[in-house]
Amino acid sequence: MTEKNKIYLLSGIIVFVCVLILGLNFLLNYMDNHPSSSSDEIENTEIGEVGGMEEEDDYSAFKSEKGFDENPFENLGQIDKFNESSVADGRGGAETDGMAEKPVHEEKTPEKKSAASDSAFVDPDSRKVRPSPFKIPEAKNGATLYFVFDDGGHNVENLEKYMNLPFPFAVSILPGVARSAECAALVRKNGKELMLHQPMQAENLELSPGPRAITAMMGTKEIVQLVSDNIDSLGGGVMGINNHEGSLITSNIIKIGAVLEVCKAKKIYFLDSKTTARSMAYQAGLELDTSVLLRSAPFLDNDVDRDSILSRIYESLDYANVHEKAIIIGHVDKSSEILPQLLFEMYPELLLAGYKFAVPSQIKVN
Repeated sequence: MTEKNKIYLLSGIIVFVCVLILGLNFLLNYMDNHPSSSSDEIENTEIGEVGGMEEEDDYSAFKSEKGFDENPFENLGQIDKFNESSVADGRGGAETDGMAEKPVHEEKTPEKKSAASDSAFVDPDSRKVRPSPFKIPEAKNGATLYFVFDDGGHNVENLEKYMNLPFPFAVSILPGVARSAECAALVRKNGKELMLHQPMQAENLELSPGPRAITAMMGTKEIVQLVSDNIDSLGGGVMGINNHEGSLITSNIIKIGAVLEVCKAKKIYFLDSKTTARSMAYQAGLELDTSVLLRSAPFLDNDVDRDSILSRIYESLDYANVHEKAIIIGHVDKSSEILPQLLFEMYPELLLAGYKFAVPSQIKVN
């Protein structure tokens, strides 16, 4: 290549570079004068407009709990309007207050929307507390209630009414009456505590204690044999004994001592129904080192009407709140039309008031 041609080639390259520089400069100036949408503008775009982007298809099957369809972000305006009306008519909860006033572009997620709309559907009636028909005092000192229902054995149907009570209790069955074995089996079947309701002669000799009773003419060996046979007649599972009538026998430390000899041998307790203030059962128990419990509340159903029974229950609660426990005795057949239903109604409120329930065999005797 001649020297002249080299000069022409170099001049052409220089011209090309200059043209390229000018073109790039022109292009940059054009872009400065015609800018595209910035990222800041996209971030400031209303959420409703963003809903029209490609992600819309991802929410096409969305449906909120309150029936809003399609894209959840597009429905935020609908929810705000709904909550505004809910707050205005008093159906909105605390979570909805002021929510409708917030601008749409604030951080409202589908989760917040759901919580707000849920609170608007709370039924105010569900917060109402039904007035209690009972005047139950709050439990104190760990108050525990030990219910015992006496005189079982005559009527299975009446006893069945007590079996639905949802707390532990004991049933004391008379020996030698028409349905003694059936009633004892019913108590065992339902997991309640079984007792022998041992008939004993009263000071009033005109009162008949019933079959298989301890009388004043019996010696200690005869008493021991009779009580043992009566326990066996119930078919097993007897946890304790209490007296049916028996003011004449319990006031005699020798004769009641014979009953306690059986209790000690079989490792069961004796519950003194306290039909007389002269009872010697507790003193005999101390001498024999065996468990003797005392009825510590009024008989529930000396008067068989709802108001009287309820008053006796209140007295029992007061006693339990002072002395930590109350052993409370009612009668199966005598008050079967009132007592089971009344206790069933009271039970939830007794629990709420702090009362505990147990059976006599759980009492620790010092």
